[in-house]
Amino acid sequence: MSKYMTPVLVLVLAVLAITLAYNGSVVVTGMASSMTRTFNATTGSADPIVRTVTCYDADDTTDVDLNAFATSTVVCNATVYDSEGCQDYNGTVGGSSQGEFYDAEIESQPCGANNHSDCYNNASCEFTGACSSLTNQTVECSFDVYYSANNVTWTGWINVSDSGSLTDNNTDNITVANLNALNLTDEFIFLGNIAPGADTTLTNVSMGVDNGGNIKIDLDLNGTTDFTCATGPNILIGNLVYDTSAATAYGSGTNLTTTATALSTFDLLEPQNVAATPSTASGTLYWGMGIPIGTVGSQTCDATVRVAAIMDQ
Repeated sequence: MSKYMTPVLVLVLAVLAITLAYNGSVVVTGMASSMTRTFNATTGSADPIVRTVTCYDADDTTDVDLNAFATSTVVCNATVYDSEGCQDYNGTVGGSSQGEFYDAEIESQPCGANNHSDCYNNASCEFTGACSSLTNQTVECSFDVYYSANNVTWTGWINVSDSGSLTDNNTDNITVANLNALNLTDEFIFLGNIAPGADTTLTNVSMGVDNGGNIKIDLDLNGTTDFTCATGPNILIGNLVYDTSAATAYGSGTNLTTTATALSTFDLLEPQNVAATPSTASGTLYWGMGIPIGTVGSQTCDATVRVAAIMDQ
């Protein structure tokens, strides 16, 4: 080949190479046609949300009606939401719930130890029903409230913690109603063996009275019958007298009548149950009796007396 032809051949080869590159693909040896990469993200912990709390007793949601000398169950519940799912707060993988029920006028959260008059605790409330939409479930806190609970506005408080120790709480208020109640500790009152024309001298026959409610009480009382005697004649109920002192002379006592009459000086305080166990507030009403001249001796005479608790006068 002539040395003068070399540039021409070089030019032809260059054009041919350009044409091939333009019309086809060129694979560069040593480079991949596809590659993969790993992506990651961390999920944050979402707070639980305690929605509207509702407190009620067995009757309604208006107020709490107490039971004399016993407990009444108060329930506070709420729907809990957590975007991480119910298992994050309902104990399946973590979480817990607590509740308090306390006198809102003298206590705040935390109200302390149970004392029956103004503070109740539930350290482990219950999740009830099925988990809804993977995120919602009802929590329920129950409290056995004693008859001595203060008759004011109370607050029900529910707190929920999730597995990440994030918390939320909410409250509801409800009124504890007044409770007038008593118990007469003596089933039968024996006035004594009294001769016709005589009396007991003093109002020294006792009748025990326990306050079974949550307010200071006085008494309302009357005779429902006269004294019915086995052989007669009967004895008028007015011969029975009463007083708040055992040292009152028979003639100075208040004569019982068949008309309901308030004893506004009885003043029996409500129980103050500030300990772990409930206590009882007790008082005593004293009686005296006179037997009229002309009554047949050696017979039994009986009468029925009504005694009721009323709000302090």
